[in-house]
Amino acid sequence: MPRSPRPAAPVFDLQRVRDVLVAQKVVILAFTLAALAAGVGATAVATRWYTAVAVIQFLPRAGQEVTAAEVLKLDDGGYMEGRDRARTQIQIIQSRGVREEAVRRYRSRGHTDLQLTAESLEWLGRHLTAGPREDTQLVEIRVEHRNPESAALLANLVAQVYYEANLDFRRNAARETQGWITEQAKVSEGRLEQANAALLAFKAANGLVDAEADQDDISARLAALQQALGAATTDRVLVGSQLAEHERLLAMGATDVLAGMFDDLSLAAVSREQAELRTRAAEVRGRYGELHPEHQRVESHLAQVSAVVAGEVRRLVDAERSRYQALQRQEQRLGAELDTVKGLLLQQQRLRDEYDRLKRDEETARRLVGSLGDRGVEVDLQAQTQLSDVRIVDLALPPEDPSKPNVPINLALSLVMGLAGGLALALFRHQQSDVLLTAQDVEDRTDLPVLGAIPLLPNSLTAAQRPLYPLVQPHSLTAEAFRAVRAMIQHHAPGDDALCLMVTSGIAGEGKTTSIVGLGAAFARMGLRTIIVDADLRRPRVHEVFSEALGQGLSEMLSAGLDPLQVLRKTREPNLSFISAGQENVDSVELLASHKMERLLDELRAGFQIVLVDTPPAGVVADALGMAPLLDGVVLVVRRDHAPGRVVVEAVQRLRQAEARVIGTVFNASPPNRDALRYGKGYYTEARPQGRRQPG
Repeated sequence: MPRSPRPAAPVFDLQRVRDVLVAQKVVILAFTLAALAAGVGATAVATRWYTAVAVIQFLPRAGQEVTAAEVLKLDDGGYMEGRDRARTQIQIIQSRGVREEAVRRYRSRGHTDLQLTAESLEWLGRHLTAGPREDTQLVEIRVEHRNPESAALLANLVAQVYYEANLDFRRNAARETQGWITEQAKVSEGRLEQANAALLAFKAANGLVDAEADQDDISARLAALQQALGAATTDRVLVGSQLAEHERLLAMGATDVLAGMFDDLSLAAVSREQAELRTRAAEVRGRYGELHPEHQRVESHLAQVSAVVAGEVRRLVDAERSRYQALQRQEQRLGAELDTVKGLLLQQQRLRDEYDRLKRDEETARRLVGSLGDRGVEVDLQAQTQLSDVRIVDLALPPEDPSKPNVPINLALSLVMGLAGGLALALFRHQQSDVLLTAQDVEDRTDLPVLGAIPLLPNSLTAAQRPLYPLVQPHSLTAEAFRAVRAMIQHHAPGDDALCLMVTSGIAGEGKTTSIVGLGAAFARMGLRTIIVDADLRRPRVHEVFSEALGQGLSEMLSAGLDPLQVLRKTREPNLSFISAGQENVDSVELLASHKMERLLDELRAGFQIVLVDTPPAGVVADALGMAPLLDGVVLVVRRDHAPGRVVVEAVQRLRQAEARVIGTVFNASPPNRDALRYGKGYYTEARPQGRRQPG
């Protein structure tokens, strides 16, 4: 049946790494000890260096006791607050100028190990460091030297030189600032004179006595004209509207209506008289008729009065027209005058703006002259009282213990490097040794499934007790492992008929005989009739496992045609029998690959359900290769850390080339599973037999 797909191997197998480290523990330990010894030796012969430390403090507000504002030197960097300033000052401490002055003073004290040369200054630069203490304004100046007194002296000299240079720098900055202020004051005084002269000349040229009062007069005049123009425009619009209506009525001849619209006393009197005459004419006409002389007289008088009303109305309309025209002329005159005043106001505003600008220039120049004068006095006082913003907190003392070499660190580094190198060497040796330490290694190299892992037997067992341990201890972890192998074989075995399997290995000593006995016991306990055939005619061992004599066996069956019942032997397991290898035969390879062997296997299939054949190692001799195609399958036993991987792979390739059906492998002598030992209590026991009689 086809193989079941195997799960992908994990990227990192901790158990595999552990197995590799355990296998290479001697190499790791030796390499670590060698590295540690080398570290101890190097530390012992290394030159002793002593580090002296002087401590200074940065005072950001120092030097401002006299003035409120600190004098700043107008150079590229100036004084900086905070971290950037500290970094800059640390670079200055390590600068060439400070080192050179420190070496000069060092030599003046009678020390000649340093010269005023580039090499000596460079040497001091390599052994001089400065850095801040965390969360403080303190800076440590460290100097390394072979002599502790020289180290302390150099550290103190560097601190003193930097302190003095810093103070000189601040005083020089104040003096340079004072000179700059003096020059700027002279320039500002000249600018003040020019601004004052320009202001006076401008006032004289434009007749400005009181520019603000002149502008206010023009503004008041402009406001009055705007008010008058608004009133004239309003009157013109009203009069024009009335005139248009009156002229329309006059054109229609509605003088009577117009007469009532004007507020004129004389026209009102004539209009009342006209109304009375119209009433009188109507009465006379009604009493006497239209032809009566009285009616004629009244009508004549009415016509005269109406003519007077019409004439008066025309006069009033003409007067209204004249007023409208006068208002138009007044509006035009006021508009022209308003434009003129606006021009005057705009011109006056320009003059005022120019005047204000000149006045501001004059006031700015005056304030600058006054400020420079005051600042000059402050700077002069500060230059005389300037303090350093650096304080020497602690002078360096000659150290008692060397700083280099650092014995604990060197030993720790040697230990770490030794462990790292040992691990690397162990992994390299593991790759080169080609050993198989885990079941995953076997699967990766052979591309065959591992049917089960047989745990390492207890060390207390003797050589005679080890093969029978699964029989003697049926509830042990080893017996459970063989039952797991049995289940996997049944899963991979073809069909439901009798199963005939070959159990072999790559080389000798991998435990194939012990495995075949344990596997036979596992099948027998299922109630399956099981027989073990010892086909290792070169080095037979099955009879020794069961404490039997070699006697007649497979060799005689194949060469002399003995019946299997004549050589069959029972074991203490009811369903388990075995056939020994028999006496050695020079034609063992040919006998195992002959038709007699094929017929023998058929006979055994007829009498037993499970036939297990123990053969010589397939990777060493060819005995198993000729017989392998006659069986239903082959199980390859691989002992942990025994045969090289290439030998096991070669054995698998030889079996496949011989057209054998290799079912899988059994990984023998595997370290016991810790989880199984911890959580499997009650399901199996690992008793240690002491002097128990071996079954026959």
